[in-house]
Amino acid sequence: MTGPEACKIIEKLGLSRREFGRIAGISPNALQGWADGRTTPLGPAQAFLGLLEARPELVEVAQRLARDRMLNATLDPARKSPDFEE
Repeated sequence: MTGPEACKIIEKLGLSRREFGRIAGISPNALQGWADGRTTPLGPAQAFLGLLEARPELVEVAQRLARDRMLNATLDPARKSPDFEE
């Protein structure tokens, strides 16, 4: 899977790259590299995208889990969570 192909799947799922990054724990710089064709998604990201493409109803579940993860990190500062700029 190429970076641009991954970005097309993200778009087809109705997600922005930023939202997908939050869900999957992927940095905005990495996602920009995919979009530019400079880098390609690694195996885990490819597998996650393949799962979401095959079962798009899981996007909502993944969004909820990502929100919960961020909330838990906010409530418990000892837990580390990726910090993505708005």
